[in-house]
Formats: sequence, structure tokens, C-alpha cells
Amino acid sequence: MPISRIAFGTPAEASHPDALKAAVAEFICMLIFVFAGEGSGMAF
Repeated sequence: MPISRIAFGTPAEASHPDALKAAVAEFICMLIFVFAGEGSGMAF
């Protein structure tokens, strides 16, 4: 896929409260899955 076809949106969308809430939720879920995966990997 060429780089010129990737849609980024407008800068105003990045500071929208729903986008910030989604980014924080994504970060927290990523941390949970990483620590759960590492913990199960170290346990076995």
C-alpha cells in the first residue's frame, strides 16, 4: 500500500475527547495483555 493512500484525518480529531479516551483505553489494555503474556511466559 503506497504511503500516499493512508488517511490521517485532521489535527482537530486528535484532540477530540473521544479520541483521547480511546487512546488511553488502548494503552491500558495493551499493558494488561503485555504483562499477562509475560507473566504466563515466565510461569511455564
